[in-house]
Amino acid sequence: MMRLQTILLLAVLLACPLRGIAAGKQIPRLPLSPTPFSQDAMRLTCALGEIGVHVQGGYMLFGVEMRERGGQEPVVNMKVPEGATLSDALRNVMSQMPTYTLEVVSDRMIDIYPKGAKNDARDPLNLRVGKFDFADERVDMLFNHPEAYSLELASRLLERRQGPPYPVTYPSVIAFNPLAPSTALHLQNVTVREILNAASEATGAYPADLSPLSWSSLFHPDQAWAVGGTYTWTGFTSCPRDWKNYWKPPSPNAPKP
Repeated sequence: MMRLQTILLLAVLLACPLRGIAAGKQIPRLPLSPTPFSQDAMRLTCALGEIGVHVQGGYMLFGVEMRERGGQEPVVNMKVPEGATLSDALRNVMSQMPTYTLEVVSDRMIDIYPKGAKNDARDPLNLRVGKFDFADERVDMLFNHPEAYSLELASRLLERRQGPPYPVTYPSVIAFNPLAPSTALHLQNVTVREILNAASEATGAYPADLSPLSWSSLFHPDQAWAVGGTYTWTGFTSCPRDWKNYWKPPSPNAPKP
């Protein structure tokens, strides 16, 4: 059994936005190419996971905010032909979801979310957290229940339109990969979306036999709640087997809190 390791990521994200492509802009040409595959009626996270698994020459992680369609994720048909680039594959996905947009956050992270979501004050992913300390925990546990690690997020999600909010109670969090190394995050003045992105990128320090994790949230409308509904959160994998060959450790000159 692999000995549990601890990965420490120290980062401070200031109020300025992360480097990326403004919402609605054309998908940039990304220097990766997936091997050909096709499949119909794929859930969005499954489609992105398959694109990522088929990528050659690198890897890509995803942060995906979704609104349910008929009680489930958006569904897309995938056809990645010979010679297609990662940009081509993502363009195919986005063309089937005209109410969504894509943002390149970094050279390893892409966010997909409904148009206008980042300007929605009710959206809990835009909730700004003054200080976030994630001390030696597994990222898959954070991705399954982020509210268990942020009092601000838990309070926001439990606020009702009428009457007092439900008392904050933290769910029992079960890791879906108990062999995964633990991760420490120390972030300041960040949104929930930025926390999840930072945690996802931190899993790049996993050993080669484990895949880094992407994250997703699925919104279920319910007007009883102040945020307009409830959320299902989870992590998923989207990296090829040789991903570790392309991982680069954080710069030692990166800003620290």
